[in-house]
Amino acid sequence: MNQNESLLDIFVLLYKKRRRILIASFLVAFITAAVSLLLPNYYEANTLFYAASPDLAQPVSIDDRKIYGSDSDLDRLFSIAQSNELKSYLISEFDLYDHYEIDSTSKKGKEKLLLKLGKLYNTKKTRYDAIDLAVEDTDPAFAADMANQARARVNDLAMKLIRNSQKAVIAGLKKSVADKTTYLKFLNDSLYNLRKRHNIFNTASQGEAYG
Repeated sequence: MNQNESLLDIFVLLYKKRRRILIASFLVAFITAAVSLLLPNYYEANTLFYAASPDLAQPVSIDDRKIYGSDSDLDRLFSIAQSNELKSYLISEFDLYDHYEIDSTSKKGKEKLLLKLGKLYNTKKTRYDAIDLAVEDTDPAFAADMANQARARVNDLAMKLIRNSQKAVIAGLKKSVADKTTYLKFLNDSLYNLRKRHNIFNTASQGEAYG
């Protein structure tokens, strides 16, 4: 039996069973359509934002300020948007256990919730160096509110990091000033002791005397 005969046999078999094949195809299409109609519709809410420069929080002249942040500032925002701290805030703020109908007391409740949230909450960097934050939900108003709250929380956490960093810098400067003040006092005390030991207090008059 050659290849042409094999193909002919297949076509003959398909022709004989054409009614069954058509019925099966219609059934699959009908079931698929029915399932699609039964599934809830999900709406996506997006918010786009850019990394601001930390210079905006510093008391410098306007000419010296940079408006947009660097790549590291963008990476910091992206990390915050994906952080567990932000997800914990969203879970608490929007009562996601109840909203997604997940038992918070079950052994794998938190794992299920994080998996669910991971599918419906997404962040990505755009080609124009922005953060695209998206939330999906069956309630479009809920999705929009959650996306806006997430963006606001990202901003709050980013500002908190900047303020903490500035506080650390200020604390370091204060310590440096305190250390130098202590050292200056040590030098003054040492100089005073030397003058006292050698009875040198009026350097100008003693210089004239030696002259």
